[in-house]
Amino acid sequence: MDQRNWMEKAIEVAQTSGRKTPGIPFMSMLYVKGDDLIATWNNSLHPECHLFFQNLPIGSGGTLFFPYEPTKISEMMLWILKSEINQIFISVLNTDTPLEFVQWAQENKIAVEYQFLKGLGERLNEIHLFNRQADIPFITLSFGMSLDGKIATRTGDSKYISGNESRQFVHHLRHTHQSILVGINTILIDHPKLTTRLNDFQGVDPIRIILDSTLKIDLEEPLLHQNSSALTYIVTHSSSDSIKKQKLLRNGVKIIEMSGPKSPLDLHQVLAHLKSIGIESILVEGGSTIHFSFIKARYFNRLYATISPIIIGGETAKSAVGGEGFETLKAATKLKFIEWKQWGDDVIVEAVHPSVQKEED
Repeated sequence: MDQRNWMEKAIEVAQTSGRKTPGIPFMSMLYVKGDDLIATWNNSLHPECHLFFQNLPIGSGGTLFFPYEPTKISEMMLWILKSEINQIFISVLNTDTPLEFVQWAQENKIAVEYQFLKGLGERLNEIHLFNRQADIPFITLSFGMSLDGKIATRTGDSKYISGNESRQFVHHLRHTHQSILVGINTILIDHPKLTTRLNDFQGVDPIRIILDSTLKIDLEEPLLHQNSSALTYIVTHSSSDSIKKQKLLRNGVKIIEMSGPKSPLDLHQVLAHLKSIGIESILVEGGSTIHFSFIKARYFNRLYATISPIIIGGETAKSAVGGEGFETLKAATKLKFIEWKQWGDDVIVEAVHPSVQKEED
């Protein structure tokens, strides 16, 4: 295998869990000698890094691959010197201590190539890197629709437009995101669980965030009483029903009160507050008005549209993106397609806004 293949393997090792710990990037190391893979490490499977390196056999020479520049940990550095590592490849520099490890290696006569396949490394840690410089969380939009862009029939029938396979992809997105956000109309119409239900392993439920400016939610809504360890936040206006707020609080719901416009809520204010309480990634799943609010404001990093081979039609049938819409094509949000894949009978298209696209080597 060449250096590119080894770094791609290191990235696979880094994302083994698929679930990012807030505040901590995906990190891994591949130890290679010639064509042989000697050892691997990542901070998900081996959080106690110093113990791992203390127990690692000492070799003679070799190459290390790091998708993310490691911090200077004494046990690792001592092992590197004892193993006489002669070359290190690093994809992305550490955001807290950039070049610190690189300079240490160079001072110890170890050849280092950094920003190697930088685009791939940035994609691996895009949530972490975005949160280091933005005042709102990393946001992914996801919606399923018919070939003609509908998310329900004119009578509101919507379960299920997407097939089982593509719904598993969406549940994987739920697993990999810290939170999931919907508007109150989605709750009132569809009564979703907003949990992670994967066939091949036990996923993690995301924190549930409901935008409900006037507190329309029913106290008996099933979502509020299901068995899940994930918290539920309701974002509402400070002037909404105080008695209902108290009842929700007694049921374990977290209330976030917003001032300013009563309806709709100030989206940037909401997102900035969520970032301030530790929310780093949000999967937005509806409804159509919410989708347009995020798209109009350009508050999204990635978008996944699941397109099913069905035509629904109907002037009053809801589209995936609603709201008031743009007045002109010039004003409309432009996207760049990144990839498309077939999942069962459906096609999932991945897109980004050109301003946030990173070159993927």
